[in-house]
Amino acid sequence: MSNMPLITSIEELTAEVITDLLQAAGSLTESQHVTAVEPVSFGDQSGLLSYLYRVGLTYSDGAQGPATVVVKLPTDDPNQRGISDALGFYNRECTYYNVVAPTAPFKTATIFGQAQATDSTDFIIVMEDLGHMERIDQVVGATLPESETVLKALAKLHAVYWGHQDLENLSSTFLPMDNPIYHAALPGIFGAGWASLKVNAPDLLDPEIIEFGDNYSTHLPQMLASLNTPTTLLHGDYRADNLLLDEEGNLAVIDFQITSMGNCAFDIAYFLSSSVTSETRAAHADQLLHLYHDTLTAEGVNYSFEDLEAGFRVALAFCLIYGVASFAGWDSFGERQQELMRSMASRTIYSILETNALDSLNAN
Repeated sequence: MSNMPLITSIEELTAEVITDLLQAAGSLTESQHVTAVEPVSFGDQSGLLSYLYRVGLTYSDGAQGPATVVVKLPTDDPNQRGISDALGFYNRECTYYNVVAPTAPFKTATIFGQAQATDSTDFIIVMEDLGHMERIDQVVGATLPESETVLKALAKLHAVYWGHQDLENLSSTFLPMDNPIYHAALPGIFGAGWASLKVNAPDLLDPEIIEFGDNYSTHLPQMLASLNTPTTLLHGDYRADNLLLDEEGNLAVIDFQITSMGNCAFDIAYFLSSSVTSETRAAHADQLLHLYHDTLTAEGVNYSFEDLEAGFRVALAFCLIYGVASFAGWDSFGERQQELMRSMASRTIYSILETNALDSLNAN
């Protein structure tokens, strides 16, 4: 991976910049060049926190490099950018690719170059295009076999960093779940999205969820404390749109902007509550939890299934914030993103109600 100039808009990306990156990566010789770049926005396929572009590349005669690369830049949506800036999301992703990706138990995109500002949270990442792999469609929902594949890989990631000696050094970037910044920032983030959800998707709510949502900040300290330990490295945004499979069923994982530290149950609950249909989750949640636990145990981690199950229920309640927060920018998103937001919220709400997850909070 090469350093590169900080580019703050896709219009600033030149053939010369990409040439330098590919030459440094060994994809081009010094006599070979990119002669033109043609960026195309992912549009509604972009995430909620960043802009993504697939950039077509034209080469000088005889040069053979990647046909396309993917470029990631921060969003200019004020709500989403405010969340990202407050919680250091962009620095987390850059650090993940530098530090964690080489030891990850799954494929991640090769990074050709990245840059970060020193006076702001602006950044750019130029990476391998994994478009030849099949993205698991989050709106449709992951199938049972897909869910089995991604949860086994997740258990292996958690096992690598379970009690790892580097966790303390990494904690300033990948914040622990009980970090004071979450106590300070999350009530406002949840509140803005919650108010919008009640206006734009009231059909998703029932009285029990309304009462919980109206008092979410009251339960937040208990939930964050519960999800803080035992500590491992969490992907943080382990949902279907960030998971890809090749023709042999091998998994690749992208988007590490919300990577953090805490209880493994968070990543599991986030995936099962937002990326699997309510019917699939209700029918197979116990089977999938056992599969995850069996894989974790096989990797040498000693953690009881009963503790995992208890943490899972608290995590389901906490994960309501992920189905809620983006609603603050509802009017600025396209149809596919709004559909994604509704599906995340509705599935999470159903998961909370179907598992009686709120009982784990009310009992304390």
